Amino acid sequence: MHDINIIKSTKLFYKEYPYKISYKRLYGFPTHTVLKSTNFSFLLGSDGYNNWWGDIPANDDDRQRRQNCYSFLKSIEHTKFMNSSFTHVYFKTKKQFEKASKRYKDLQCEHYIPILENLAEVINGFKSNVDLKKSLFHKRFRYKVDIRFNRHLEEKLGPSLYDMYRDNNNYHLNPNMQRFDPLHNGKRVSHSGYTYTFRHSTYNTYAIYCREKIDMEMLTFVAGENIAKITKAVLIDELDK
Repeated sequence: MHDINIIKSTKLFYKEYPYKISYKRLYGFPTHTVLKSTNFSFLLGSDGYNNWWGDIPANDDDRQRRQNCYSFLKSIEHTKFMNSSFTHVYFKTKKQFEKASKRYKDLQCEHYIPILENLAEVINGFKSNVDLKKSLFHKRFRYKVDIRFNRHLEEKLGPSLYDMYRDNNNYHLNPNMQRFDPLHNGKRVSHSGYTYTFRHSTYNTYAIYCREKIDMEMLTFVAGENIAKITKAVLIDELDK
């Protein structure tokens, strides 16, 4: 029996599911024709695409067992599925989670268990978005402000926010916000062995971390309609206070 990675979670998945099990991919596999094609075989064997499709069934018996597991999980009420290189299954209650976890253990890879039994109640008790954490964002910032990308951010707001907050110790700009530095324009960057020219776009994440509430409020005043989301870090140690 293989080991299942157990993760203590501080988040509600999709804002309502405290429990999650990640399985080997259970459904949605390529056809035999695609699997035998030259191009797909190349992807499976390429170092750059290692496990790109997750764990492909070894044979028809393996495929059928995964289908049976998927059918069993669908029979459990109020479950949610997300299929990628793994099949992630979300549960609302401990009873549902335990029912699922007792079967098809050989297909299970990770268990996400809420760090608090009443995690949903605790999180839903806050009026704002919260992130339960062991420490603050970057160890000293209470708030995270996500910035919405648009032409205004790219051409005017982004450079202005960079100039205003780059040297202010009450704020921390994430890497994409730091790239509004004029000296960064056109620079080649490297990631995972690939080198490319960075471009601002809607696919990037833009965020600024604020030390205190007053700092967050000042930022929201400046950024206005470009504010996408504000998240407050709540320390687990603070919940009993």
